[in-house]
Amino acid sequence: MYLAVMSALLGWLLVYQSLGLLLYTVGVGSAFASFVIWYEEPHLRRQFGEQYDQYRARVPRWLPRRPRRPAA
Repeated sequence: MYLAVMSALLGWLLVYQSLGLLLYTVGVGSAFASFVIWYEEPHLRRQFGEQYDQYRARVPRWLPRRPRRPAA
């Protein structure tokens, strides 16, 4: 959901090229990042413990990454 909102804001920013919209987009992105890092992740770590740590090791926080090749 966070990425969808940011994508919409960035799209509007490209269309309207507004300084106010740029500042708003940066503020919203900062708020999202802060919420995830300082609230969501610690809460999930407390709730799920080691399972959540294993999940975080496999899944990136924001952007997908290329799958790793299996070890030969």
